[in-house]
Amino acid sequence: MAEKYLAIMFPNGQPQPEPDAYPRCGICGEPVKETDQRIHYLSPAHQAALPRPPIPSAIDRTRMGLKYMEKHGFDVDARTGLGSSGQGMLFPLVPKEKRDRLGLGIDKKEHTKQKTLGGATRAEVREGKLDAGKVRKLAQVEKKRHDKLQKMFYGDDKVERYLGQLGG
Repeated sequence: MAEKYLAIMFPNGQPQPEPDAYPRCGICGEPVKETDQRIHYLSPAHQAALPRPPIPSAIDRTRMGLKYMEKHGFDVDARTGLGSSGQGMLFPLVPKEKRDRLGLGIDKKEHTKQKTLGGATRAEVREGKLDAGKVRKLAQVEKKRHDKLQKMFYGDDKVERYLGQLGG
């Protein structure tokens, strides 16, 4: 089937590729048509094919994190990671401001859970090791939670709206 198609399309046989009339450049592989080699060297195709030296890193060389990493064998301009095989950190850590006022090492989720328990931890509640103030706070928290659930399940929107209008 393919032979019939080729016979119809090319009755004189398949055309042979023409030999290049111009020599090819060894760097970019493009044919050099210009008489002056300098014109070809300045062409965009040749310039794009040239190997580029790596651009120096823009990381500030005075950073303490970078100095620490360089002390342990890190080279910024080598573009390899930290460690013997180079798969580790590529850039020093960027410090950021901590604005939640909880302190270092405090888990936010655990802190909010402790707040809902009136300042007591779950372990203290389970073991029963609470002083009088924490017991009072825990009772208030549980009472608020109970009242909220009562209001959600047994409250009537019409009555709430009416009482809200009266200011009660």
